Amino acid sequence: MAAALGGPNAREPGHGKTIVAVCLLGSQGTSAHALLPGLIVTATHTAVSMALCAITLYASKYIVPDHLYPWLGTASGLTIAILSLL
Repeated sequence: MAAALGGPNAREPGHGKTIVAVCLLGSQGTSAHALLPGLIVTATHTAVSMALCAITLYASKYIVPDHLYPWLGTASGLTIAILSLL
């Protein structure tokens, strides 16, 4: 299920891929040049997703999931807002 939903999501614009692609095109980059940034984006995106899953599973032992999801949504929204200001 994760591969079925995550694969198409990863192909969509965003996740830093658009900026990397533009930089590679502007510098006459090759597929070999794209390999390292692609691996870094893949590794960090996967690590963050797994960390959020682990936090959610741990917190669900102490908080009813129905009460947990609004807090996670608020926390992720605030994180995105703060990072966009930097």
